[in-house]
Amino acid sequence: MPHLNPASICMYDKIYVGFEWDANNQGKPISHGVSLAEVEEALTDPKALAFPPRLEAYEVRYSLAGLTLSSRRVVVVVYVLRADNGRRVVTAYPARRRVELAYRERNPEYDD
Repeated sequence: MPHLNPASICMYDKIYVGFEWDANNQGKPISHGVSLAEVEEALTDPKALAFPPRLEAYEVRYSLAGLTLSSRRVVVVVYVLRADNGRRVVTAYPARRRVELAYRERNPEYDD
């Protein structure tokens, strides 16, 4: 899980297009109970909370917490950027309580 430091949370403000799915990355979110549609919904949430990037396995990994429209839950998505402005998802999982609370505190209009 990304380190949650309220001072380092910022609104996700850059738009990327496209998602890179293949046999190697489709199973990770599903194994955590998150559908591929939910991953894409969270990644396109304009109010998503972006966490600081981390260098892992010789690549910069980005993560954010976004709300899914279909299930109304907050999901954390870890991904890498591609040269074509697409994103390749590394994994995704339901947000832990403190991340969900931080998201809902920043976005009270989405609170159930």
